Amino acid sequence: CVAREPRGRPSMDGVFVTLSAVYNSTLDWDPSDYSNSRSSIVGR
Repeated sequence: CVAREPRGRPSMDGVFVTLSAVYNSTLDWDPSDYSNSRSSIVGR
């Protein structure tokens, strides 16, 4: 998204679809799944 050359940047449609997918995945996220997972990030 930050390429100097505009042609190197993703289309706005692509950005919208990706951000929508991230947003929708956060709506379905269950915090209890994270606490029971052993794949949590250490040191943050």
